[in-house]
Amino acid sequence: MNRKVFFTIIAAAFALSGCKKDKDPELGASPASLSFAATEEAKTFNVTSNVDWTISGKPDWLTISDASGKGDKQITVTAAANTGAQREATLTVAAKGAKDVPITVMQAAAEAAASVNPNPTLPGDFGIENL
Repeated sequence: MNRKVFFTIIAAAFALSGCKKDKDPELGASPASLSFAATEEAKTFNVTSNVDWTISGKPDWLTISDASGKGDKQITVTAAANTGAQREATLTVAAKGAKDVPITVMQAAAEAAASVNPNPTLPGDFGIENL
């Protein structure tokens, strides 16, 4: 009987020593912000992770090369040309069990178009007579 208990304890010890704990989820992204000109432009940031991740919070004026993945990946973000005021968004890189990583995206305002009047008129009469 003692022999049976001994082998049971040895078998349980081997079984437990063979169990591996899953790695803690790791998630990072850099740089933490991207700044775009008002014209259409593409820039990149890097995701570093040992688990599956997703990117959310994308507004209509941005496109991203990958909205999800696993492991390390370079992401291309393209901002459409801006015809209005400065705009901002926050992309969020998330993975189960890891702290979310925000990426701040800013795009400059469109430049105001200068207008030139080819026939300017001066206000009022300045006492100049027609010749």
